[in-house]
Formats: sequence, structure tokens, C-alpha cells
Amino acid sequence: MQRFSLHTPMHCVGLYCLTALLVFTGTTGQSRADWYEVKSENFVFYGDVSEDTARRLVTDLEIYRSAIVMLSGQEAGPEVRPVHIFGANNSSGLRRLTGRADIAGLYTVGDDYPIFVMDTSEGFNDDGDSRGVALHEFAHHVIRSHTSYYYPLWYNEGFAEYLASFIAEENTVTIGQPNSYFASSLNDRWMDIDDVLSAVTRYPESKGSRRDGEMRYQFYGITWLAVHYIQNTKEMSDRLPDYISAINEGLDPIEAFESTFEMTTEEFRLALVRYHRTNRYQVIRFTFEEEIIAGQITVRKLDEREEDLTTILSRLEFIPFGENGQNRRDDMRKLLEETEAKYGLLPVIGDGWVSLELAERDYDAAVERGEAVAAAHPEDSTALRAVADAYFHRYQWGDEKDIEDVKQARAYFARQLAIDPTNPTANDHYPTTFLYDREVPDEMAIEAVAFMVNYQRSPYYMSMYLDMAEVMLLAGYLEDSCWLVDHVEILVRNSAREAAERTDDEEEEASEDNGPPHITDENNLQHLERLKSELGDRCPS
Repeated sequence: MQRFSLHTPMHCVGLYCLTALLVFTGTTGQSRADWYEVKSENFVFYGDVSEDTARRLVTDLEIYRSAIVMLSGQEAGPEVRPVHIFGANNSSGLRRLTGRADIAGLYTVGDDYPIFVMDTSEGFNDDGDSRGVALHEFAHHVIRSHTSYYYPLWYNEGFAEYLASFIAEENTVTIGQPNSYFASSLNDRWMDIDDVLSAVTRYPESKGSRRDGEMRYQFYGITWLAVHYIQNTKEMSDRLPDYISAINEGLDPIEAFESTFEMTTEEFRLALVRYHRTNRYQVIRFTFEEEIIAGQITVRKLDEREEDLTTILSRLEFIPFGENGQNRRDDMRKLLEETEAKYGLLPVIGDGWVSLELAERDYDAAVERGEAVAAAHPEDSTALRAVADAYFHRYQWGDEKDIEDVKQARAYFARQLAIDPTNPTANDHYPTTFLYDREVPDEMAIEAVAFMVNYQRSPYYMSMYLDMAEVMLLAGYLEDSCWLVDHVEILVRNSAREAAERTDDEEEEASEDNGPPHITDENNLQHLERLKSELGDRCPS
């Protein structure tokens, strides 16, 4: 049980002021051949860093997670599926883990758990990109997994940047130190404040792509400043829940802001300008009075076999689809062939083969690979998910629909859930199979729906909620279906409307052939309308 005591916010004078010691203790440019696994209650780290550095990272992430939960007013237990972090000490190591060497870090929701891949060459120093990526992205993960509200994009990004300033020193946590990386953009011309506050589901448009560097720096800079100001201005922080509720009720974003905060957007802009010019930033400090790590942190060195399998484990989550990813898929094929030749068809290798064949859109080969690994490891959760996924996606994505694929996927997912009842892919896909053959969902499907809506609480997961709503309607649980539809309806409609207003550049970027077949905002809207039509006026008011 952890308890925090809140100190009176201190003032940090100057935009680039320095306080506290470095959190992470690695050495820049350090290169190690040894790989370590570090486990705690909520994290598993694999990487070629020193044992002390890996232990420090996991410890600080546990503290950081507790701070996020406290600041966002949540009551969250342990992660249902521990977050897996893969660290590489140089660009060649990153390429080994992801197939790419042009990144500081990646985050994805994997088949079995959330995943980070990080560049650890800077030793996790406070100003390192890899550390910032990890803290920023993990903040998104906690917010989306542990809150049932949708936070508008501008606040979500600003809050993640605000939290990424996290520093832990002995038994004290400090949050709110200015981030000079994005703060420098505030010395130039600011983005229109209405454009920023209207960014509810997507980034503001720029003259070029939404990923345009200048726009990105300005957006992150001003959202960081806005959240910093709100968090440290009592009148605004007290009204923040009302603003989030107004957004979730579908109120126009500008109207929602002005009515709940009782100030115009121009008055807010001027307040931010003054806050920036005074160059005095409040910093929140928490002192944890008891041991913050629940349970022991274990550390062990990996052998060569475990290192090779860890590489596969990371790499299979980042296999690209489409023509642009062919070279990376060829690299993955070679890696799988070499690893299988050394160790045989182990579950993670079979999972890698299925993922690769699905990315190649060779669905028959994916099923063949899945059956092979399931036959070799009939009681292994990873092997069962791999073959179930192969059948599931052959039906879902393939041109020829055979209802037997649905029944095979369901049978394998059922076997997996009996072994691994909290696996997110199995819990998502198992009930979805009933939507394809229209059989009445069984008790296992109902339990899987309950798991998913607690595992991913935010309306951000629109497609999942609509699928689960249809499952519950098919099973005869009318009120549950109505609730699930209501939970995401406003966000579905807003997302579809904003997607329809995309610029040509944004549309081209959104349609790049580098991922699996995906559900569009328009698909979600059509699904919503179909469900609303079937439910009619039967939902409780």
C-alpha cells in the first residue's frame, strides 16, 4: 500500500532551470554483450544494458506509474498484462529488435501485452529521447487503460509531456520541470489557440502533412504549457473534470472549454503568454512514505537462446504490411529461418511465422504455420493464439470466406483462454467470432466481453466497443449492449466527422499501405448506425 503526501508546489525559476539528480545511471555509449531480464509487478524489461541500469529503469517506471495513477485520480490495481520493454544499446540493436534503425523508441499494444522498444544508448539520462518516449507513451497507456473517459487529444498529449518531466530521487518524486525540447517552440509564433483546443480526436491541420515538424513542435509545446498551467492553477484544475465530461457529452470543443472554465479562449491564450513570460513554473513534489514496489524485482542474465527468442518476440510485433515493407519482411523471414534451424519450431518462432505470413497476405500459409506450431505445442498459449489468429484473419481479411475458419478460430481461442484467461487477443477475438456465424454467444464469450471493457476502458477503443455491443445484443443482453454503444457514440460521430474533413495530404498519409487491413472512422460510424437501428427505442433513457 503506497501513500503519497503532497508538498506545497515549489517554484522553478527560469525555463531551463536544473534541479534534482539524474534518475537513470547508465553511461553514454556503453556497449554490453550481456542481455538481462528484469521483472517487477507491472513491467518486464529485456535489454543489453548493465544490470543496475535495467533495475533502475524498472524501479522508476513503477514509481512513475503510481504517480500517474494518483495524479489522474484513478484507483488502479496492478497491470492485467505486465508492460514489456525491449532495450537496445545502439542503432544496430534497434534494427535487430524492430527492423528499423531510425527511431528512438516505439510503443504498441501487442497481441499479448503492451510493448515498448527503446534506444538505451544514452543510459536513460533525464534529457534522453528514449526515456522521454517511454514516459510519454506509458502515460497514454495508463490513461487509456484505467479511465472510462476520453481525454481530448490536445490535453492527452500535453498531459503526457507534463508527466514525462518525472524525476525520482530517493523517496521524492518531482513532476513539472520545464521541458526545453518543446518549450523552445514557444519563443516563436504560436499556433492559433482555437485550433489547439479543437484538436479533440486528431491533430490540427498544417500547410503540409500533420506530421510536419514545425507544427508538431508548436502543438506539443503549447499543449504542454496549457496542461502545466491548468494543473497548477487551482481554479482551472478544479473545473477540469467538468470540461472532460462536457467533451465526452459531445459539446462543441470551444463551447465546452469556455463554459466550464468560465473564460474565453483568448483570455486563456493571454494567461498562457503571461505564464510563459514570467518564466516561473510550479513543480509538484510527492513523497512516498512506504515501499512503492509491491513485491520483489528479479534480475537474471539471459543465455544465447533466450536472447535470440527475445529478438523474435520483439520483432514480430513490428512486421510491416504492404509493398514498402517487403525488405523488412524478407529480413524477418531470414531471421526466423536461422532461429528455427538452431532451436526447432518453438512457440514464439511459430508465432513469428504466422505474423509474417499474415503480413504477406498469404493466409493459407499462415494457417499451415499455425497448425504446425499448435501440433508441436498443443498446451502452449502462444502456439494456440497463433493458429487461432491465422484462421480468424483468413476469414476476416481473405477474399474467400469459409465459415469453418470461424469455427476453428473459436475452438483454438477457447483452448487458449482455458490456459491464459487474461490474454487480450483471445478475449477480443473469441466473442467476435460469433458475429461472423451469428451463433448465440456462450458464457465464455460473455466473460470475454466483460474482460475487454475493463481491460480497455477508454472510448478510444471504439471498434472494440462496437463489436462487444453487437455480441451482447446477439446474446440477448439488451441493457449491456445499449451501455456499450452509448459509451462510444459521441466519439464515433466526432471522429467520423473530423475524418471527413481531412486534407488531401492527411488522406494520403492515412491510406499508406503499411499496416493490416483496418477499420476506418466511416466503418465505425456505419457499425454504430446499424446497431442503433437494431436497438431502436429499446434502450433505457
